[in-house]
Amino acid sequence: MKNQPETIAVPEESKFQSTRFILLFAGVLLLALWAVIWAISLSKNHLVIGKYTQIPCWPNLSCDFDINYCAARTWLAGGDPYQSVIKGLAFRYDHPPLVLVLFSWCFLIPHPIAIILWFSVQTAVFAFAVLACRRSRQELNLFNVPLPLLLAAVLFSFPVLFEMERGNWNILVLLFLLLTVTALRGRSLFCDILAGVCAGVAAWIKVYPALFLIGFLALRRWRAASFFAVAVILIGLANIRGVMEFAANIKESARTSTPDYEGGFIAWSHTVSGSWALFCRINRLSLLERLPGTAGWGVLVFPLVVWVSYWIARVPNPSRLIYPYFLWLIASATYLPPIANDYSLFFLPLAALAVWDRRDKVYVHVLMAFMLMWWQPIWPPVSSKFLFYSKLVGLGSVALILVIRAWEQIKVGCEVERIPAASHI
Repeated sequence: MKNQPETIAVPEESKFQSTRFILLFAGVLLLALWAVIWAISLSKNHLVIGKYTQIPCWPNLSCDFDINYCAARTWLAGGDPYQSVIKGLAFRYDHPPLVLVLFSWCFLIPHPIAIILWFSVQTAVFAFAVLACRRSRQELNLFNVPLPLLLAAVLFSFPVLFEMERGNWNILVLLFLLLTVTALRGRSLFCDILAGVCAGVAAWIKVYPALFLIGFLALRRWRAASFFAVAVILIGLANIRGVMEFAANIKESARTSTPDYEGGFIAWSHTVSGSWALFCRINRLSLLERLPGTAGWGVLVFPLVVWVSYWIARVPNPSRLIYPYFLWLIASATYLPPIANDYSLFFLPLAALAVWDRRDKVYVHVLMAFMLMWWQPIWPPVSSKFLFYSKLVGLGSVALILVIRAWEQIKVGCEVERIPAASHI
C-alpha cells in the first residue's frame, strides 16, 4: 500500500501575514481612488461621485463653509451677520459667535484658495483621528488593521464624505476632542486646565459637545470639569449680545428644518428631538408624543449614555478607553439638536474603529451590520425610516462594544492586583 502524501500545513503566522497584505493593498488602493475622486471634484467644484451616493449634494462644494466665509468677512468689515442677510447668502447667521472668530482668517484669503485650505485641514484632522484610533486598538490589543485601510474606512464613510462635500466645521469639534483626550492622559493641573478649556471651546463651536461634562464626571476628573464650566461661561460672557442673537436665529431655523416639520424621516438626518413626534406617531406612543423633543432624546439615548459612562467609571485605569468613549459620547450628543444632519455623526464610525474587534461575539457583528448599511456611502435600497432606526441601533451597538471593552479592562485590572499578592505569598 502506497503511503498517502502528507498535507503541508500552512503556519498560522503565514496566513496572518497574507491577510494583512491583502488588507494593506486594499487600503492603499482605496486611498488612491479617494485622492483621484477629490482631485477631480475640487477642479470641477462638485462631488463627481455624488449621484452614486446617499449624499444630498449641493451644486457646488463647501456650501456650509461659504456660510462662515461670508459671515466672518461681513463681521470683520463691521457688519452684523446676525441682524441682516449675509452678503453672498440669503439668510441670517445662526451659529455661535466663537465660530466667527475661528474663521476670521477667511478675511485675508480668496475664496477658491480658502476652499482648498479648508479641505486640507479637514483631511489632516481626520488623519490624526484615525492615528488615534489605531493607537487605541493597539492599547486594547485588538486585531491589527493596516493603517491605510483604517483611513480609507473613515474617508470613504458616508458622514465624512458628506462633511467634506459640505465643508462643514464639525471637524473642529473633533480637533478639540483630540486635544482634550491628549490632555486627559496627564494628571497635572495644566493638563486639567487644557482639557477643560479645549472641551469648552468645542461646546461653543457646536452646542452638542456640552456633553463633555458627563465624560469628565464619569472619569472623576473634577478639576477638568470645573475648568470646562468656567471656560463655557467665560466664552459666553465675552459676547453676550452675539450669543442672544445666535439663540434667536437658531431657534427660528430649527422650527422649520426638522423631520417633524417635514412630516417624514429625512434619510440624511438622525435627530431624535427633531423627529420625536414623528417617532411616537409611527409607533403609536400617543402619551409620549406630548413630551418635548429633548425629553425624547432623554428617553431613547440618555439611558445609553448612563450605561456606558457607568462602566467606564468602573475601569481602574480608563486611559485606554478615553478616546473611544469621548468619540461615542459626542456622537450620542449629536442626536439631541433638532437639526442633526448625518455629517455630524462621523464620531460614531471613528468610535467603532477604535473598539470593534473580529473576536467579538456573532450577535455584535449582526448588530453592527445595521450601522454598516448607513456607514457606506452608496445609497442603500431601504427607506429613510429604516435608516433612522439603523443609526439608533448603530449607536447602541458601539455602546455595547464599549461596555465589553470596559469589562475586559476591569478584568485586566483585577488580575494585575492579584499578581503582587501572589508573589508576596
